[in-house]
Amino acid sequence: MKETTIKLFSLLITFLLISFVLSMRSYSATDNLKVDSVKIYILYNKNTGEHLLTSKENEYNKLGDKGWKQEGLSFYAYNKPVKDGVPIYRVYNPSAYGGDHYYTKSEKELELLVKVGWKKDFRGNPVFYGLGDVPVYKAFNFQNGRHHFTRKKGEYDKLGQLGWEQEGTAWMAAKEGDQAEVLED
Repeated sequence: MKETTIKLFSLLITFLLISFVLSMRSYSATDNLKVDSVKIYILYNKNTGEHLLTSKENEYNKLGDKGWKQEGLSFYAYNKPVKDGVPIYRVYNPSAYGGDHYYTKSEKELELLVKVGWKKDFRGNPVFYGLGDVPVYKAFNFQNGRHHFTRKKGEYDKLGQLGWEQEGTAWMAAKEGDQAEVLED
């Protein structure tokens, strides 16, 4: 009886150890971790003609309190690095009338703009990550030297009719409720 109890106990311990080892397979904490898309808000400064994009609700509200027109949702993106996501950087030109913000997915373009006096926002980190099947279009206004980014094809087409240079798709955005796999840090 004592030998049977010891064997059963030994088998139980072995089973528990094997189960524990199998459950501890080597994977990172972010394996299969999904993150939801977030709202990217848009604001408009009527004094300068500038539009600003942000995923930060606090920034959206503070600028709204300072007179920027809060235009609501622009599109959806990710606020963390995600698999197949494209980092989008924001730079600021303090020399432009009233300042100017610009967005790029190109690190080369980012560094070129910094060399000519633009400042990196968010300490040079991406402001969000583009990924999805919703195009975000980019148009340039030759009269005031500003760019505008929009997911609305009708707005993009109208800007073209008004003389803006249509520069095509700047990056792809997500839809509400989309998820993406988080990358390891």
